[in-house]
Amino acid sequence: MMENKGSTQPLNENASTDTSSSYVPARDSSGKPIFDGDPSQLKDFVNYILDNDLCIEDLMLMANPRKPDNRAEDSEPTISIRVNAGYELPLEVNGRDHVQGVYTDFPASITVGQSWNSDLAHKIGTVIGNEKRGSVTNDQINEILIWTAIADIRINPLVGRFEEGFSEDPFLTSEMAGKWATGVSGVNVKDNDKTNDFYLKAALQSKHYPNYFSEWFRMTGSYYISTRGMHEYTLPPFLKQLTDGSIVGFMTSYGRTNGVPNPISPDIKLAQRINPFSTLMITDFNSPHPMVTGMGNGFDTTYIPDNQHQSALFAKIGSSEGTFIFDGSPGSANKAQSLEGYVRGLFGVDTSMLKEAVRPTLEMMVRIGYFNKKDEQGYPIGYPFTNLLKQPQNENTVENQRVALQAAHEGIVLLKNNNTLPLQKNTKAAVVGPMADVRLKGFYAANTPKLEGAGLTGLSAIQSVLGSANVSVDSGEKLIALQSMHDNTFLTVTSVSSTDGLASTGATPKSVADPVYKYRLPGSGEYVSDHEAFAVIDWGQDAYSFCSLANGKYLSKEISFWFRPLTNPTGDVTINGDKPKATGDINSPIDSIFRYTTVTEGAYRSVNGTVYKTLSSTGGGILGDFEVAENSAAYMSVGNRVTFDTPVDTYREASDKSPYVFKEHVLQQPGANAAQLADRNDYAVIFVGASPQINSGEGSDRAYLDMGSDMYTLVEHTAEAFKAKGKKTVVVIASNYPVAMEKIQNNDNVDAILYQSYGGQYDGKALTDVLYGDYAPTGRLASTWYKDMSSFPKINNYNIPEGSTLSLSDVESRYTIDMDNGDPIATKMTYMYTNADVTYPFGYGLSYSTFKYDNLQVPLKVNANESFSVKVDVTNTGVVDTSEVVQLYLKNKSSKYGTFVPKKKLASFEKAAVPVGQTRTVTLLVDPKNFTIWDVNSQKNVVETGVYSLMIGKSSEEIELEREITVEGSAIEKLDLSTAKNVWEHAFAGNNLVYREVSKERTISYLGEYYAVMSAGSDSWVAIPNVDLAHAKGIKLRVASTNETSTVTIKHGSPEGDTLTQMSFSATHPVTYKVPSFDESGATLHELGYTEIQSDLSSKGSNASDLYLVFNKEDIRVDSIQLIR
Repeated sequence: MMENKGSTQPLNENASTDTSSSYVPARDSSGKPIFDGDPSQLKDFVNYILDNDLCIEDLMLMANPRKPDNRAEDSEPTISIRVNAGYELPLEVNGRDHVQGVYTDFPASITVGQSWNSDLAHKIGTVIGNEKRGSVTNDQINEILIWTAIADIRINPLVGRFEEGFSEDPFLTSEMAGKWATGVSGVNVKDNDKTNDFYLKAALQSKHYPNYFSEWFRMTGSYYISTRGMHEYTLPPFLKQLTDGSIVGFMTSYGRTNGVPNPISPDIKLAQRINPFSTLMITDFNSPHPMVTGMGNGFDTTYIPDNQHQSALFAKIGSSEGTFIFDGSPGSANKAQSLEGYVRGLFGVDTSMLKEAVRPTLEMMVRIGYFNKKDEQGYPIGYPFTNLLKQPQNENTVENQRVALQAAHEGIVLLKNNNTLPLQKNTKAAVVGPMADVRLKGFYAANTPKLEGAGLTGLSAIQSVLGSANVSVDSGEKLIALQSMHDNTFLTVTSVSSTDGLASTGATPKSVADPVYKYRLPGSGEYVSDHEAFAVIDWGQDAYSFCSLANGKYLSKEISFWFRPLTNPTGDVTINGDKPKATGDINSPIDSIFRYTTVTEGAYRSVNGTVYKTLSSTGGGILGDFEVAENSAAYMSVGNRVTFDTPVDTYREASDKSPYVFKEHVLQQPGANAAQLADRNDYAVIFVGASPQINSGEGSDRAYLDMGSDMYTLVEHTAEAFKAKGKKTVVVIASNYPVAMEKIQNNDNVDAILYQSYGGQYDGKALTDVLYGDYAPTGRLASTWYKDMSSFPKINNYNIPEGSTLSLSDVESRYTIDMDNGDPIATKMTYMYTNADVTYPFGYGLSYSTFKYDNLQVPLKVNANESFSVKVDVTNTGVVDTSEVVQLYLKNKSSKYGTFVPKKKLASFEKAAVPVGQTRTVTLLVDPKNFTIWDVNSQKNVVETGVYSLMIGKSSEEIELEREITVEGSAIEKLDLSTAKNVWEHAFAGNNLVYREVSKERTISYLGEYYAVMSAGSDSWVAIPNVDLAHAKGIKLRVASTNETSTVTIKHGSPEGDTLTQMSFSATHPVTYKVPSFDESGATLHELGYTEIQSDLSSKGSNASDLYLVFNKEDIRVDSIQLIR
């Protein structure tokens, strides 16, 4: 605890700070105000504290509730302060990542999304909230903030954090994340239960607001998205959580959106406006740092110049800086710097803003029961979750275990089944593949508790069902030997000890086989031993591990990571590493993974120390740089020793590359033992997939959809061998994101395929329950599984962060996809818009039973303001009692936006249990709000009047029944351009566009019109709908460009329509202005200036027309458009 002796004066004497009323609460013996439990007095209670109890220094500290007070005289950060009124308040509100559980280890979000069961999501949230509340006493209020119920939408299957999102669909995500959130907090102001709409079980922040599309240059890069993409697609799940009252606020995301840093996103103001309570915002870890050290715009090298400006800006918007480093270094403001920024009034910050920045923290404390009167035992009186304080829940709670198993069951998806599953238990199984004995725990998985049936891998779970004696195990890996081209000797392990297994060369083959030299080199009569033989795990994404057959240890080069010191600074390569677990955490780097790259024709290879994600020795890691990691690689070289200390430039410039190049001798192909396995087993279960920690994750995206190529070979060889013996093959895809499956799906020798993303503590048990018929799979895919990447947007120059000195030539050549474009309409990377070939469509999943749909009942006409019901009869025509996921899609057949609306869109769903031979009438409640599109002219969601198709199906492509319905709603408004309007805000469609911040001045005013449309090529255009052209004589654009000359052509009706006018302009010049402050001490900012160009209209077309602005080249920015009458 810290004594606070700071000033009690306002920062700006002229600012209005009066929030007072006649309300005066009682106080306890320490002087702390007592909240009487009346929700209607929340604002007055908080106002009282702000006006009477906190001085400026208190406000300054609490405006950043995660910020410890690192004053020079304090050796340790404090967790509370004695406020000006004399009592203590928590200072540091520590959020905790309980994304997948507190004590109970729940599945990844994508797995729960695949359950298509929002009631299950609510149960999971309830368990997490219960466990969190019981883990924190009322006096530990600084530990009550929790991050879970992730509302991110994942449209690109290559994104590193794919598993953290529930779905690619905004409605499904809204339902799952929304129900999860209400379970955690115990609050839903929209439901019919009014028992408690105020007190929080746990204080929940969702993330990552307002979007999180990829890891691509995530600290400084910029995502881009249209106004419709934002309002129709990415924002709805977040806003639902807010309007439900279930969350206290958000964690913002890294990087920028359309050029504006996400930590100060204008969408924060939207959240603050619609939240029934105050909105507590915090940035993702260290994400404000690049605002002071980077995020340039080509004119300023940084977004803001120093820590004083940064602190003031965060106070103005009411968000806190999520970091634990406040040492005064750039991007890490200390107390003195923060106070200076406030005193100078930078960005116009004043005491009233400071109070509003603190308000959400105080409201959270009130709603968690902190200010309630306490009983004799110290428990808050009138707080509805006191029972959880008295009797905490944990992983041993029976109900929590039941929910965990249900979640693991329902997330498994059956992709193929040729009368093969379920399997019989009294059988012998061959369990094959590198993923059989690993679990897919991602970065944010909870610790798996030690409970019966928990923590089993696929292999151990099958062994528990069949008995170990009835299970044959084979990793199926390729075996190789590596011959150095430096001296033609072989890489070998010098000792079988687990501690001194140094790699060396010098081993030579023998010409005669014996019990030791038993591996024949292909194409020769020579043999090598276990010491030269390595099993290769091809993890995919160019990541490989090499296990010595001599000692069972892995080729390893210790890497420096974060604060972990090197214990082997010599660079020597060892063969004493452990097998990568395919999982890890931020402080557990995996040293046994390497790049393995073909460097010449034939079988010559180099082993390259560039590895993935947090595991890279090249500087790539959780905070980024994976995109260019190859440029700082360390190469394994052979000389007197085998080392990993050759820089990439040395390798590239070497005229003699023989010290770095090895000839690969394949001793055994993947699946070479398949025929023997087929002789003694009844079927094969092959585990292949992709690791969430090795292949990608937080800090790095994938480059390909493909799994490791050896995995496809393993499936092919094994399935062929078992089919030759008349036996079945089941493939289990273990992956937390979609992978390329066309080859395996179409392989006639593969009889069944199951997909399992991380299933939580009961992942292995749930899998065997499905394999052996104790549970019939009911999961459905929550994402589209594309056949290949041919339809994905291609990488381009705009994927290099604005203001960066890098170019595309610095990016690893394997990255070929645009990871910044998050616009679903532009990228078409969702079932709603795609025309791509897919292997498995959104909503796909098979069952152990079969179902017939009949008698679809749809109203002929509905009002857009009233919910309605759709009914359908579902009959279980199979032989297994199970559930069917009934999916309802809609299509607007008469939209003003024409083809630029979804081809189909999920409107409702229901998971219905239907016993064998029975028919159940399934009722789906439909809210017309799910029909909305964003009216870019009125700037609000509307349901268009018109005819819609309602489609009931088993997936987005397998539609069973369809009916038309007429909806009475509204129309897209006519746009009056008598005054200038921002083009980005009013565009309904476009092609080959990116977006840029118009100006920092406009951003920090938070009054709208933040983004400019910018062309990315000569085929770029942007469209504005339903423009009123009556009496228009001319047109005015506000434009900018660094091009020597640029031309914008105005057309109506289409990009190829009649030309209304054509306007050209020369390069615009940089402008400067000062940051507002009380004493004119604000920094000078520099950015590209805009100019107004004007032209007469040669033709105006009809009185109401869609206007198309067509660009003749790249880098043309348009801010606003206006008609002259």
